[in-house]
This record gives sequence, C-alpha cells and structure tokens, in this order.
Amino acid sequence: MVRLSGSSSRCQGQLEVNYKSTWYTVHSQSWGWSLFHQEDPSQASKLCQDLQCGQPLIFTHLQPFSRRWILNQIICHGQQVSFSNCSLTKTNQGDPLSLICLGG
Repeated sequence: MVRLSGSSSRCQGQLEVNYKSTWYTVHSQSWGWSLFHQEDPSQASKLCQDLQCGQPLIFTHLQPFSRRWILNQIICHGQQVSFSNCSLTKTNQGDPLSLICLGG
C-alpha cells in the first residue's frame, strides 16, 4: 500500500509505503537511484494508478515536500518501483522520494 504525504493533494507529495504495519517514506536512493537525479516518471505509472491519479509528471527528490525531518525511512532494492525488497534505514537518513501525478 502506498500514499503521498506533505501536500494538500492526494496526487503529489513524499512517497510512503506501508511496511510491517507502519508508514515509511521511501529513500531517494532506493533501487540504486542517485540523489537529485530525476527518474523517468513513467516508472511511476502504476503508483499513480494505485493512488487513483492521472499520469506521473515528476518522480524524484523535491525539496518542498521534505521540510520535516524524516524518522521512519526505508530503502528498496531490486526491481524498480517494487516494494518487495525493502529494509529500514534508520542509521542513514536521507532525502525521500517525491511523486507528482496529474490530478485524478
């Protein structure tokens, strides 16, 4: 289960995933991505669909959504935009991924 937080819109914000019954933000270096590198937004099409939003516009770290300190964070590995191989990363807090989809 995924959601977006930090915005008044359900179709934009920090990417969060429910992992072991707790919500965690997704670290921007998940799936081997590099910090501040904008990923191909089409990779997030399924995420936007799951959120009942339109097509993805931006999928990267965005400063406006990350003003608060992130305590609960996961980093994911393996297939891009898959949450089946994630682990907690409390020792190396970093910038969370943000997603902006067209409104639904």
